[in-house]
Amino acid sequence: MGGLYTLFFISLGLLVFVELLNSWLLSRNANYQTLVDNIKRLNKRLEENENGGFNKSEKKKAKYEEDIKLANLELSSVKMKSTFLLGFVMMGAFYFINSSYYGVTVARLPFEPFGFIQGISHRGLEGNDYKDCSMAFFYLLASMALRTNIQKILGTAPPSTNKSYTPFAQ
Repeated sequence: MGGLYTLFFISLGLLVFVELLNSWLLSRNANYQTLVDNIKRLNKRLEENENGGFNKSEKKKAKYEEDIKLANLELSSVKMKSTFLLGFVMMGAFYFINSSYYGVTVARLPFEPFGFIQGISHRGLEGNDYKDCSMAFFYLLASMALRTNIQKILGTAPPSTNKSYTPFAQ
């Protein structure tokens, strides 16, 4: 179980480092904060107008929605470089941690995973006891659980938008 706690704190430390690095990289870009403020302002205007009703001007609502889509698209392109850099940092860290914990059971699951989850949870472990949990599965779960909370605490979370106003909405 010592490996479990060590792996958890390694994951936590790495995520804090990556989010601080991301914050630093994005703060150097003057356009980033302008885009974030613009998205927040547009969302606020859209919400105010929806509460007040768009019965007179559906065109105004469509214009706000289109502006939000374009601003989100620009924000994504600004974040692209830092996202790629942080992806390489995370892959390098995963490789290092995986080489240290290869073949080591870090936890024991209270259930037997189903289907393709077995391949992830038992990756690199010998034997047929699928309740054994590998480093890769635990690291994946810890990263997914901690990332959004760390982003909220550090203030690096992207601005929230309604699903229908994202660039990928139909």
